[in-house]
Amino acid sequence: MARSSNSNLSDPDPFGWGISLLSALFSGASYLETRRQNRLTAEEREGRFRRTWFSARRTVIHSRRVVEEFATYVEELGFGNDEFRFGGRRLDLPREVVRDIRRLHANCLMNATHLADDLDDLSEYLGESYSSIVKRIQERLIEAQMPHTYDAIVLLVRDGVSLYEELLQAISDHEGF
Repeated sequence: MARSSNSNLSDPDPFGWGISLLSALFSGASYLETRRQNRLTAEEREGRFRRTWFSARRTVIHSRRVVEEFATYVEELGFGNDEFRFGGRRLDLPREVVRDIRRLHANCLMNATHLADDLDDLSEYLGESYSSIVKRIQERLIEAQMPHTYDAIVLLVRDGVSLYEELLQAISDHEGF
């Protein structure tokens, strides 16, 4: 990999950034299911369910921010129509921009972990009344094809985050959170 002749520039490959966004999207659904934990009293269950729902909501809000921030870099740096593959594009960027994108990359990876944990925890409280929306999320992600461009990643992850938001809204409406 050739380095830019200007020492103030760096030439990262954006492939890893896209992979981290896809990781956030799919890791959440990997643990999402309907199951019922009946060992708690109704009051204990409601309190824990509510806390778990709010934790998941904060993580999904962060997921939306991460994908939108990524989208701004895709648009600003002009690589949205580039083929999504490792080594397909190198970007000559100022070191400060690379630092900011590394921070976003780390946030995205951490978000993927939190999303998987929060949706797994939330699944403890999801009974049959939520099975249709959970099934819809899983089917949509099963049908998803590997994106071929960075713009396609943004669209896919936005769609996935919207599905998680719909799930949380359905829970809020049903449970009165």
